[in-house]
Amino acid sequence: TFEDWYTNPECTIPFTFGSELQENVDLYAKWTPGQSHYTVVYWLENANDNGYTYDSKVEETGATGTSASYTPKNYQGFTLNQEKTNQAAVTISGDGTTIRNVYYSRKTYTLTFQIRSERSWKPVYEQKNIKYGQSVQPWWDEASNKNDGYLWYTSRSGTTFYTAPPTMPNENLTIYGKNSSGNSTIY
Repeated sequence: TFEDWYTNPECTIPFTFGSELQENVDLYAKWTPGQSHYTVVYWLENANDNGYTYDSKVEETGATGTSASYTPKNYQGFTLNQEKTNQAAVTISGDGTTIRNVYYSRKTYTLTFQIRSERSWKPVYEQKNIKYGQSVQPWWDEASNKNDGYLWYTSRSGTTFYTAPPTMPNENLTIYGKNSSGNSTIY
């Protein structure tokens, strides 16, 4: 936005119109950034691949020519991917087409399988860095193949066992195996 005319390049001494000039004068125009609209788009990392899925958008206003900012959000099981978000930094243009992308990565946790061995529980399989919400099917299959004949329970002393592999919760997950000697009927 045009502000005024000045007599010095730093634009600190305003020119006074209406007086008679005694010599040639160089004038300098001072421009200040106007306010422009831009869009902030929030992306959430997919559970079973490295892509991101659109979550939401917010319309913002900022000074043209400055960096587009955003308001961080809190998503359960996610954390701001600062590196990817910083790489997507943009400057606000005056035409309203600026898009500021913000990326959230899934938190990762450890999956552990334990089996009852005589008087104690011992870990027999562990996988780290499983994303929140990700299917644990591949590791379930591997642990089950290595420990044939076990039913997988939700707790050490529980009576509830899994009938299918769960998805990774928003915390570490331990699955407990008990030997399924005898017959079990699943309804």
